Amino acid sequence: MDIKFKDSQFRFGELKQLMPQMNFPPWLSRFGTCRIDGKFLGGINDFVVNAEMTSAYGNLSSNLHLILPPKAKLITYDGWISTQNINFEALQADLPIHSRNFNFEGTIKGSGTEWGKMNADIDGKLRNSDIEGFLIDELFTKELKIRGYHINGGLDVVDKARPPYVWKLDLPDSSQHFLWWVT
Repeated sequence: MDIKFKDSQFRFGELKQLMPQMNFPPWLSRFGTCRIDGKFLGGINDFVVNAEMTSAYGNLSSNLHLILPPKAKLITYDGWISTQNINFEALQADLPIHSRNFNFEGTIKGSGTEWGKMNADIDGKLRNSDIEGFLIDELFTKELKIRGYHINGGLDVVDKARPPYVWKLDLPDSSQHFLWWVT
């Protein structure tokens, strides 16, 4: 299939009807009606989506190769994503961090969408984002790896008052809240 979307609309509930084998995270249905422009190339379980999605809860741009069950055990993804002003807090997303304004651009490769079952490698930049009530000016992920409840990898934090520095983050359990101390 080679499908082009121009000023189209969808709801995640409609996607669930088209792909009943998929276990979408429940908070995705809270996005409501989304607008989409872009392309879908491939089959129903193995495709590339190059699109821009807008909603009341923020925007997402992507160029992702997705493989869905039953072709893969868990949803598998590889490519580029960019988020603009995603409000995970209002969506009541079951994620390890809370954000009312999540702005990320980078690459992601992995499988799974449920926290605790996700395995993903992420490289990119978080900019002008609210994380746990703190404003992040700029943060670069360096080989960040999510393995179940564990997050490992390097982070470069850019603080305009100080030169950049590198620190590591390792969460050994399923703690839902982080405390980041920077000296």
